[in-house]
Amino acid sequence: MYRLLTNIEVKEPDFCHNVGQILIKPLSILCGRSFRVADTIDEIPTSSTLKKIIIISIDILLLPLTLISGTVGAVFLKFSASHKQGYDEVIKRFINIIWKDGKPEIHTLRLVLRPIKAEDLPVYKKLFLDATAMEYYAGGVRDITDRFNNWLERWKLHSFSALAVVDSKVNKVIGHVISGHGDYENNFEKGWSEIAIVIDPAYWNSDFKNKNKGIGTAGKRNIGTEVLRASVGYLKFLKDKSLKVPSDVTPEQRIQLVLNAEDKIADTEIHRNKNSEIDWVYLPLTQIRASAHVNNQKGTKMLEKVFIQENHGEKKFKSSVRDLFTINLGN
Repeated sequence: MYRLLTNIEVKEPDFCHNVGQILIKPLSILCGRSFRVADTIDEIPTSSTLKKIIIISIDILLLPLTLISGTVGAVFLKFSASHKQGYDEVIKRFINIIWKDGKPEIHTLRLVLRPIKAEDLPVYKKLFLDATAMEYYAGGVRDITDRFNNWLERWKLHSFSALAVVDSKVNKVIGHVISGHGDYENNFEKGWSEIAIVIDPAYWNSDFKNKNKGIGTAGKRNIGTEVLRASVGYLKFLKDKSLKVPSDVTPEQRIQLVLNAEDKIADTEIHRNKNSEIDWVYLPLTQIRASAHVNNQKGTKMLEKVFIQENHGEKKFKSSVRDLFTINLGN
């Protein structure tokens, strides 16, 4: 099990936030010191035991005062708008990855992202033929059957393939996300994975008043942002596990690799197709990418929040119709 939380920075804490933090601090210091002393009391020389007992006794005497201070501090924090905002951000950004047999199950506040299953195909076919859902997706609407079957097979080979986006409250597939293959860019030291998302339009910015139905929360929040944040977290998890990203090789590159890079190929894990030709090479994951159509304002805003604001990424020109967003993970 792996838990990830993007660092939260509370901007411009208000008066209640500052006062609450000051009043709670003595209690946290007192409890922390007492526990440390108690934990080590059996390991120290007898001559020092009395001193430790005196410290604990003083702390016990001070405890009622610190409890009162902490309680008052908690009340101040309760009425602090900036504290509530920070807490809400913690809840929104927290993801939990359950890892088993090279496959993830990613839990967020309202969603589960898990490897696609054969029985997901009807939902996928409907989703990828939905003109609204696919308006800004590169290539537009399509019959996804062949690609879907390829994604299924790739889960047998590595950990970079399609994930079904599931509403955890009702166990319904509501979208698709993939942290997919990058392209081999003639550098054996740098690989990348690109995130792509499709969400059922019925779940865009959904607002369900009944927390037991639909997406399971009251209040408008972009589902795409939650999916994107989870996908970035998953790729960072794969980076931490030193899992290499498959990088597709073009026919021209295949020839060059065979002719000029035999020594590199010998030291690199590769995948060959049924004709024994190089399909892709496995490279260190050094960058996360995603792109948005220049007219897709919501998608761009989502990427700016997750890639740039939360992960210090960059926005670059990709083409006349698409912008490229990147997060560098280092070597």
